[in-house]
Amino acid sequence: PEKLDEVSDHGQRRLFQCLAIQAQMSGDHDTAAVFFEKVVDWWKGFQKYKTEEFSRYLVDISNLINAYYTIEAYDSVWAQIKRLEGEANDDTEVKGLVFLKATLFKILFFMNTGSVQNLAELGDSIADGLNQYHLNEGSRITLISNMAVYCFCCEDFQNCIEWCEKVIKQRNKSETRIKDQIGLQLLCLMSKIELDDVDEIENALRSTRRFLKQRKVLVEGNFEYLLFDLLKKLVPTFGRERTNHLECIRSRLQAADGQYQSIPLDLQELGEYWAESRISGKPIIEVIKEKT
Repeated sequence: PEKLDEVSDHGQRRLFQCLAIQAQMSGDHDTAAVFFEKVVDWWKGFQKYKTEEFSRYLVDISNLINAYYTIEAYDSVWAQIKRLEGEANDDTEVKGLVFLKATLFKILFFMNTGSVQNLAELGDSIADGLNQYHLNEGSRITLISNMAVYCFCCEDFQNCIEWCEKVIKQRNKSETRIKDQIGLQLLCLMSKIELDDVDEIENALRSTRRFLKQRKVLVEGNFEYLLFDLLKKLVPTFGRERTNHLECIRSRLQAADGQYQSIPLDLQELGEYWAESRISGKPIIEVIKEKT
């Protein structure tokens, strides 16, 4: 833009934001990323503002990372995640926010790039962070939910169960993010079906049914009812019958796209990718990479 030097300090930032959003809305995502870069670079010259208004900086760098995801500029995504990790100051609350944001973006990065090698290291980092920082309950559940989904996609079903149970075993103490808690219960059931321990599966079916009933979502017409019913019918199958039922799960979940107002943990898509993986013999993470 011409005469940029005549615009106030904060006015420059807002101008770049408006131009980024305008480009985004018109579908020009490359240009949107360029202007989001300018927004983030603006903060370099105003360290005092960044210290005082760090939450706004977090929003801006998050917008840039999301813009890079949109254009699949994964090298740039990773560079900005590492940049974000280096931004934490001595304030414990700021460190906690940076840990939360950076970790969520890391999980998304590994999912998008189909990486499974970083699972153990990431799990240790999250466990340390949860112990070190006093995240609010909603943030804690969000982080655990994302890690559980990532474990499932990497087919580390035992670890998926363990992450799910960090919330499931505490659920009587929390009314926070109920939809995520419901999703974790169903994801835990899916993982136990994968591990094929008959007693564990039967226990999981009973506890999941009980929890869904308590939450008044085990009602025909709800997504939770559909998925639970499909999983319950899958359990006793094997061989060709199991493949047929997996094909049924895939088609029913595909048909469910857009039919439900609220789906916990995107389990409609995840369930579809899982069924496709089991039918095709491809790893779940590979199916996700192909489909997204």
